[in-house]
Amino acid sequence: MPLDITRVGRKSYVTTRGLAEVLEAVKKHGLPSTTSRSDIKRKRSARANVMTPYGHVIQQWRLQTEDGGTVAIDYCHPAALVWHLCSSSEPLQNLLLERMGLEPCSLAAPWRVVFYSDEITPGNQLRSRNPRKLQAIYFSFANLGSAALGKEKSWFLLCAVRSKTVQSLQSGMGQLCRAAMLSFRTHGADLSSGIQLYCGESRPVLCAQLGILLSDESALKYMANNKGASGKLPCVLCRNVIHRRYKPEKMREPLVTHTDINYDHFILHTQKSLAETAEYLETQSRTLNKGAMQDLQTKLGFNHAPLGILASSGYLEMLYGMVRT
Repeated sequence: MPLDITRVGRKSYVTTRGLAEVLEAVKKHGLPSTTSRSDIKRKRSARANVMTPYGHVIQQWRLQTEDGGTVAIDYCHPAALVWHLCSSSEPLQNLLLERMGLEPCSLAAPWRVVFYSDEITPGNQLRSRNPRKLQAIYFSFANLGSAALGKEKSWFLLCAVRSKTVQSLQSGMGQLCRAAMLSFRTHGADLSSGIQLYCGESRPVLCAQLGILLSDESALKYMANNKGASGKLPCVLCRNVIHRRYKPEKMREPLVTHTDINYDHFILHTQKSLAETAEYLETQSRTLNKGAMQDLQTKLGFNHAPLGILASSGYLEMLYGMVRT
């Protein structure tokens, strides 16, 4: 008796388009020898974790948790991922070669990496509690052009981690982004020093460095361990801008509210002032009680994050350069 396709996908939901693709593949290639979830996962992992000249595509971070332990987090190494996708995708090869011809990259003129962070909510968007939420980090290259960047296929997934796991990390999203930024500059696979790609008969060298940070207010807040829009000092880069709802009766110069539209009134943070803020929070955390520490963090506009981006001059330099872009 032939299969009734109208009954397929009722127990475990699958879209009509997805079902059509599966049935077409079975019709063309026949049934696979195994069909269990564990077998599918094992074969998918083996297919994804290929070896490249820059190491395995899928690698691991060991990040510190609030309880003093560590947690393993899988991620796609940027250099290995770009090499693998370029060597196996002719459209990507053509795009990179075309853009490199228009905008050559070198050590002196590297391409700019776009670093994008956002939270993904699978399933019902309106659920009050959704344990399946993910913190995802993607990247691409600004030099690919606006037409390419407007397509999903031009963005590379760096990592996707359960939001619950990120919340358990010391310094939270700050530590995760710190590890993600470092992955672009690992020894032997440093994009800023150049990696050789396999594009058919061509072997172009791609030089790129972190240049643009793309995120919404919420993502930027967690990334920089800033108080964000709900805090008294909502802006990551502004030293004298306070939220209008916290405006004192007598405003003293140089304070301005966040509704001020005159950019000349804003006093911006420098890398030095941001580093000093992080260092001051670290020093005070050793002596202040919990209540006093929370009050200090509110006044400064930043949370104490010893493993966050602001706590390291190298990472701070990368973040500052991207935010200012």
